[in-house]
Order: sequence, then structure tokens, then C-alpha cells
Amino acid sequence: MALRSAGIVGPVRPRPVDLLDVRIIVFGIALTNPVRQALSTVVKFKKSMFHFLVSYDKGIFGFGRRRFWRLTLNEESLHLRVAVNASNRIRGYAGLQEDTKGVPVLRWLIANDGETAKQLLFNILADSHAFREHGVWLALYVRSHIASELLKHVDTSRLQPWMQVFNRKEPFLHYRNIVVFTYI
Repeated sequence: MALRSAGIVGPVRPRPVDLLDVRIIVFGIALTNPVRQALSTVVKFKKSMFHFLVSYDKGIFGFGRRRFWRLTLNEESLHLRVAVNASNRIRGYAGLQEDTKGVPVLRWLIANDGETAKQLLFNILADSHAFREHGVWLALYVRSHIASELLKHVDTSRLQPWMQVFNRKEPFLHYRNIVVFTYI
């Protein structure tokens, strides 16, 4: 077994922002440069997207998780958003679920690029009433360049470093696309 620094985990709270520097603020998460042309459109997950989601997910993780998705999509209080491009190809997804105390946990944020990740984060948190009260718990992968882009837009003062234990058979094919992967 190898120990490697994998990321940071903790609650993310809205960061104090300079209103002159920010163009859009939603619930304290500052999204700068909103004038950039969006590469993706974020939509709520629909059952008709299931096979496309499973296929995209397999490309990220390197193995099929069809059974996992069938079970997970039936869980209570799961909110899933999918980013699609103009030709309806999936470019990322994000899942938010509340824990037993009602605190939102960002379970996954997988995206092809930083703009898509910001769109997914913005969209999924905008619909969460619990986020306004409690913030959100998440585990960010520091190896992902997309995660470092997201950290510019949130308060990182309460984030804690953590270690991930795994063997050399780590199955992730596109590790760089995994921004958040939180187990609850």
C-alpha cells in the first residue's frame, strides 16, 4: 500500500469577496469572468441520459459502474446535474446529497474543464437551501488542475489536508477530470 497526498477535505463556506472584482455572486460563491462563452449547458439529470452518463463515467474511471448508478440514482435527496455541450455529449456531472443532519455533501464533481466545473458547482449549489445555512462538505483532489481553479472562488480557511490510501492498481484513467469525490 502506498500513502499519497490526495487532497483536502472540509466544509466550504462562502468567502468574503470584493464586489468590485466580482460580476456574479450566488449565495457567496463568487464566479468571475461570467462573460466567457459557455461550452456546456447544465441540466437536471433525466432518466433518458442514463446510458450516456454510464458511458461518460466509464471513460473517467476505467470500468463500468452501471449497477452503482442504478442504486445511487434511487437514493433519497440526491440532486444530480449534468453538463452537456451543443451536440448533447456529456462534459461533466455533479451530485449533491444531504447527510443525516441536513448538511449538504458534494459527492461528485467530474468535469472536462474548469469552466464546466464552475458551471456545475454554481448550478447545483444555487438550488440548495441547505447550502445557504450550512455551507457544503466536499473532498477535493489536489492533483486535479480543475480543483485548483475552483479553490479561487471559495473560502479555504477550514479545509484540512488528508491522505488517500490505495494500492498501485488505481483504476482512474482520467484522474485530472475528478474534482470532487466524497464518500458518505
